[in-house]
Amino acid sequence: MQAQIEERAERSWKLRGMLHLGKLNAPGSGVDDDGYLVQTATPPMQPTLATRPTLVGKANFALVEITSGKWVATGRTDRKITGPTNQKWLTKAIARDIHSGVLTWQEPLVCSPSMKLTLTNKQLPRKDPRRLVLQTLRAMKLFHGKPARDNVKVEIAQDNGSSLYYFAQCEASFQDSKGRIYVGLRWYDQSGPDIIDGTVLLPKLKLRPHDQPRSYSVLPSSCIANGALIIAHGAHHYAIMSPRELKECALFNTAESII
Repeated sequence: MQAQIEERAERSWKLRGMLHLGKLNAPGSGVDDDGYLVQTATPPMQPTLATRPTLVGKANFALVEITSGKWVATGRTDRKITGPTNQKWLTKAIARDIHSGVLTWQEPLVCSPSMKLTLTNKQLPRKDPRRLVLQTLRAMKLFHGKPARDNVKVEIAQDNGSSLYYFAQCEASFQDSKGRIYVGLRWYDQSGPDIIDGTVLLPKLKLRPHDQPRSYSVLPSSCIANGALIIAHGAHHYAIMSPRELKECALFNTAESII
């Protein structure tokens, strides 16, 4: 009996030493009488750090110059550029906004269908460590065999200092020569006179036609307020929102669109 106790103690001290050297003895873990690692308490959850938006999916990266409505690969003569699904009309919108001075990025650009950024889960309290969430937004027909065209809620600042919320579908992500990240968007319009539809008690939306430049814009990624869960039903779409988000959306917005 004494020999077994001494053997367990020796194994326990050896394991403690190994855990310490390997920096595996994290708070909330320990070693039992038999020398096995056990969880004694839940360690404190570390909050997600806010990170700058970045393009992801290196296999999809392409250096491009958008000139006279064409996407030209720079230094990539061996590979045809695969642009966004609605590249023709998005390009016309880009040319429009560059001409008007709304879009002031610096070419050449890096284009990717995906970007990673930190979003805020506003359903959680401000001090909740899970409030910030690192997410990847994709503008792809398929990703691992599943549709992957994400939607976002964007915040547009007004001249009077206030902001309005709009919904949009991701079309592409860009990084200019100064490292600034932009997102290409296809807009949803409010359907009906009310911000919150009186029947389903959700924003009722309609996706703008794919073959019109007015359906698209390119904005700095900082305009993205959050992701958006938008469900299609017939010719319309509905934005699924928490009660808190619904209240905020109704408070910020008016029935008139300025885009």
